[in-house]
Amino acid sequence: MAKDPVLDRVVLQLSDTDCLTFRAFTEGGCLTLGGLGAGKTSTVGETTARSLLQVPSDKNVRPYGGLILSVKSDEPARFSD
Repeated sequence: MAKDPVLDRVVLQLSDTDCLTFRAFTEGGCLTLGGLGAGKTSTVGETTARSLLQVPSDKNVRPYGGLILSVKSDEPARFSD
């Protein structure tokens, strides 16, 4: 499969050899489970969202945007800086 400049961009470098691309994120999805107060948003959720929102743009590809939906009223402020 040919590399796509948008889908195959690295969104999050997990280790020296493992990374999350936009293609992997959209094709495979992301499921985070845990009870109330387990840290789902403050760990996996925030890291993934910030990585998606902070992918640098280049001359051929615009940066990503996103929509954050939450029951907690203070959540959108976490990502607005």
